[in-house]
Amino acid sequence: SGVAPLVIFMGVGAMTDFGPLLANPRTLLLGAAAQFGIFATVLGALTLNYFGLIAFTLPQAAAIGIIGGADGPTAIYLSGKL
Repeated sequence: SGVAPLVIFMGVGAMTDFGPLLANPRTLLLGAAAQFGIFATVLGALTLNYFGLIAFTLPQAAAIGIIGGADGPTAIYLSGKL
C-alpha cells in the first residue's frame, strides 16, 4: 500500500542531523532555494499554460514542480500518484 513509503520518509527525516546547519546557518539558503524552486517551477508551468504555449493542468504542473525540487524518491513517488 501507500503507507510504507510515507513511514520510510518520516524515518529518514527523523534521522536528519542539524549539526552542520547550526554550525553554519548560511547553509539554510541552500535548502530554501530548493523549496523556492518547487513553487517557481509550478508557477512557470502554469504561466506556460496561461499564455497557451504548452497545456499543463494543475496536477501536471505540481508533478513538474516536485521533480524540480531536487528530492528524487519523493518526486518519483508523488509524480506517479498525481
